[in-house]
Amino acid sequence: MRYTEDSTDAGKIIGALLIGAIAGAAFGVLFAPDRGDKTRGKIVAGTRDLAGDLKRKIKEEANSLRNKAGELEEMAEVKIDTMTSMFKQKADSVKNNG
Repeated sequence: MRYTEDSTDAGKIIGALLIGAIAGAAFGVLFAPDRGDKTRGKIVAGTRDLAGDLKRKIKEEANSLRNKAGELEEMAEVKIDTMTSMFKQKADSVKNNG
């Protein structure tokens, strides 16, 4: 279940960043003391920064998911090995007692 919770949290963070960026850009345009071309340049720079932040967060989340997938794979392998061993022991027991 933790996998789903982490994914939901990451989605909320990305959504909050996007909403914040849109609101910031809107307020920046409305209340900008600079000329239009200067304000647009600031918005472009802010958008680039936001894109970089989103890219970094997406990479971090992808790495986190890869790590979790690796952990799940290891856990599955241990369970399979344990069950295989148990089945072999039961089979040997039936073979020797039967």
